[in-house]
Amino acid sequence: MARTPFDSLTLRAVTYELSSLLIGGQIQHIRTIGPNEAALHVRAQGHSRRLALSADAEAARLHLITGKLQSGSDADHFTMALRKHIEGGRIADCRQVGFDRIAQIVVENHGCRYTLVSECMGKHSNVLLVDADGVILDCIRHVGASSNRLRLLLPGQPYIRPPGPSGAADLLSDAGRTECSNAASVPPTELAAWFQQRFVGMSPFLSRELACRCSRDGPEAAWDAVAGRAMRNAWEPVTIRDRNGRVIGAYPLRLASLDADLQHPAASVNDALAALSASRSEHRYLAARRVALLRDVSAARAAREARLADARRAIEARGQADELARHADLLLACGGAAEPIGGKVVLPDLYRPGEQVEVTLKPGLGIAENAEALYRRARKLRSAAEWADRHVASLMADAAALREAEAALTEDIGIECLSAVENRLRSLGLLPVTGGQSRDAEGRERTEDRALTKGVRELDGPLGWRILMGLNAEGNDTMLRRLCRPNDVWFHVRAHASAHVVVRNPDRKADLPLAVLEYAARLAARSSKAKHSSVVSVDYTFCKFVRRPRGAAHGRVTYSNERTIDVEPRTES
Repeated sequence: MARTPFDSLTLRAVTYELSSLLIGGQIQHIRTIGPNEAALHVRAQGHSRRLALSADAEAARLHLITGKLQSGSDADHFTMALRKHIEGGRIADCRQVGFDRIAQIVVENHGCRYTLVSECMGKHSNVLLVDADGVILDCIRHVGASSNRLRLLLPGQPYIRPPGPSGAADLLSDAGRTECSNAASVPPTELAAWFQQRFVGMSPFLSRELACRCSRDGPEAAWDAVAGRAMRNAWEPVTIRDRNGRVIGAYPLRLASLDADLQHPAASVNDALAALSASRSEHRYLAARRVALLRDVSAARAAREARLADARRAIEARGQADELARHADLLLACGGAAEPIGGKVVLPDLYRPGEQVEVTLKPGLGIAENAEALYRRARKLRSAAEWADRHVASLMADAAALREAEAALTEDIGIECLSAVENRLRSLGLLPVTGGQSRDAEGRERTEDRALTKGVRELDGPLGWRILMGLNAEGNDTMLRRLCRPNDVWFHVRAHASAHVVVRNPDRKADLPLAVLEYAARLAARSSKAKHSSVVSVDYTFCKFVRRPRGAAHGRVTYSNERTIDVEPRTES
C-alpha cells in the first residue's frame, strides 16, 4: 500500500483550515517536541490549540495536534529564536505559496512583522523564521555552502524560495483544467508520469490518483473531483487504516485508487493528520520496544541453549567419572611399586585381570595427591551429571518457549500481544522481572551499563539505543579510532572539556529520537566542568565529521557539520 504523503494538496487543505482557526490568535508559548520539530501554543477564538511544525526528513508536516506532548524537552536554538521574536505575537495570515509544499504563517509582534516558512520537501524540509526584509533570522536546518552553493539557509542570509519546475502548469486554474483535458490522448500506462510532468506541485501519489480517476471517469471528471474540490475548498478528509485498525495514512479527499473500506471519514484534515502522527509515534515506540525485547529474548535463548549443551556434555561425561575413580583406586593400591616414566605410570588393572592401565600424573604431586585429584574430578563430573539430569528437561522447555517468543516478536504484533509475550516470559523467570531496584522513581527502567573496553563504557539508552561513553582521554581516543562507525552520532560539550559520548546508529538514521539526543547530551554535560550550570550547550555530529589532528593529544579532536542542543544537566534522564 502506497504511503500517503504530505503533498501540495494536503498542505492546501491544512492552510485553509488554519486560516479559519488561527488568524488573530496569540502565540502564548513555543516548545520543542522532537528533533527538528517545534509546537506553537496558540490561543484563538476562545480555544487553545497547538500547531506542529516539523522538518523531519521522513515525516515533514504542518498541522494542529492533539493529545499529550512529550514532556521535558529542552528548547533548541530554533525554538529559542522563535521565543525571542514571535512569542506573544498574533497570527496575521496563513497561506500556501502557489500550489507548492511551502506554507507561510505571518506573525505580528511589537510592531514588527515576521514570516514563519514551512518547507515540507522530504530530505530538504526546513522551517525558517524570516523578518520583514526577507532576511533569515534562524532555521531548523542550517544549510551552508558545502551542501548547497546556490541556496544558503543560514541566519543573516536572504531567504530564497526553492526553485520550481519550469514550464509546469498550475492544476488549480482554468489553464490547468484545459491542460488536464489533453490527458484523453495519453495512454493509460503513461498517465501518472504525464500528470507529474505537466503540473506544478504534483506528488507521485497525487499523479497516480489523478491517473486512476482519469482512466475510470475521464479527464474532466477527474479534474473536478480533485482540483475542482480543492478550488472550492470542499474537502472530504479521511484516515486510512490497515486491516488491524491502525492509522497508516491521511488525505484531504477520498481516494479512488484505494479500497473504500480502508478509508474512514475524519472531522477535519488536521484531525486526520493528528491521528496519523499519533499512530506513527506509537508505532515507533512499539518498534523500539519490540527490538529491545527481541534482543533480550535472543540473548536469553542463546544462554539457555548454551546451558543445555553443557548439560548434555555433562551427561555424556558421566562414564569418565567412574573411570577416573578406578584410576585413583589403582594408584593407591599399586602406585607405590610402579616407576613413573614421562609423567605417566603403568599399573596392573585389578578390575580386569591380565590388563594394564596407563595413568597420567600431575607434576609435583605424590601418588596420594594424584589419587585425590582424580577423586575430585570424578566427584565434579558426577555432580555435573546429576545436575544435568535434574535440569535438562526444564532447559529444553525454556529454550523452546524462548524460540517461540522470538518467532512471535519477529511478526508485526500489537502492543497487547507484545506485553503478553513479555509478561509470560518474566513470569516464567526467563527474563528478569523489572521492578523494585530495576526501575527509577518514575517507573522507567534503569539503564544497564558495562565496561566495553578499557576507558570506554557502553550503556543501554532510551528506546533500546546503545550509547558509548569515554571515561578518560585514552578511552575517548580508543572509542573514536576503534569502536565508532561513520554514521554513529558523537556528542561533546561546547567550549568545555567533557567526555566523548557516541550513540550507535546502525540504521544510519538522519535524526535521532529526541529522548536519545537529550540523554546522550546530558551524559556529556554531566561529565564536564559546566555540570553545575543551569543550561549547557552540547554539540553533536556524525562520527565521520570528527577527526584527531596529527600529533594531537589523546581525546583532542576537531569536528564540523555540528548541531547544538541545550540541556539541563541536573534534570533526570
